Amino acid sequence: MVTKNLNIVNVYNEHCYDINTFNVFSQKILQTLASKLNAKKPWMIAVIFSDETTSQQLNIDYRQKDYVPDVLSFGNEDDNFPTEDNEIRDLGDVYICYAKAVNQAQTYVHSLIRELCFLFLHGLLHTLGYDHQTVEEETIMFGLQDEILNQLNITRN
Repeated sequence: MVTKNLNIVNVYNEHCYDINTFNVFSQKILQTLASKLNAKKPWMIAVIFSDETTSQQLNIDYRQKDYVPDVLSFGNEDDNFPTEDNEIRDLGDVYICYAKAVNQAQTYVHSLIRELCFLFLHGLLHTLGYDHQTVEEETIMFGLQDEILNQLNITRN
């Protein structure tokens, strides 16, 4: 089992967005998921809070899609990133568009922290290879999202 203090979430918030208790929740999400998936070594992930312009440009540059996404994931293991010899498994980067998160929290009538946690977990799962291109993949990925968020009592109400 992975020790709680070894999993690392590096949060980059250059725009000084109001992310309140996100640091605490993101660490709990990472630890819970690592335990659930029986991680063999500690995990590390970067979370970058971005503005709409940056998010859209990243989406154009890396996905050839011209819209503002709520979350983008760049998994290190997608690019044959050398991880086998490292003591920590560096999963990659998750970009969360803060403005989109605020709007979605209002649309879905739940807290901003719930939306930020959902987007973080969604991006985190993508860095681990989960996807939702088929019904089967979606069932697995969304089921895991719901399980982790419910276990941590990060609910919509």
